[in-house]
Amino acid sequence: MDFLESYQQLVLAESESAVNQALKEAFLALRQVAESNQDNNLSN
Repeated sequence: MDFLESYQQLVLAESESAVNQALKEAFLALRQVAESNQDNNLSN
């Protein structure tokens, strides 16, 4: 999940003109799903 952390830092660091708020929110939602799936895989 290191790539998600790195990408999140880049996305969230950009100004509104470079990355709009909807994209930031979509990325964070996708990250939550990815982390949830990782947690589920670890418990199986």
